[in-house]
Amino acid sequence: DLLTALLADLAEIGVAELLVESRQEHNDTHDRNIIAAHQRGDRALAQLDYRHTGPRQEPLLWLADAFAGVVTADVRGESHYRAALPAELLLVRSL
Repeated sequence: DLLTALLADLAEIGVAELLVESRQEHNDTHDRNIIAAHQRGDRALAQLDYRHTGPRQEPLLWLADAFAGVVTADVRGESHYRAALPAELLLVRSL
């Protein structure tokens, strides 16, 4: 569900490149199948260039983990991490 929601957001804003953290070959294959299905059904995603990579090749991949930690803490009632981020740049929604 998260990847599907992300792809919809990427199509809406016209993102051209997506780096996805590799999570073992069977998970990567699952991701590729989801992305390919969305590319066939959405012209805005048809030209999306995507690849799986690791944090050693792309160090900023840790940033998604950091945001996931912020949201997890917020759900647990620890709102001080989320409060430290600029609210106008952070959109958190339930899937």
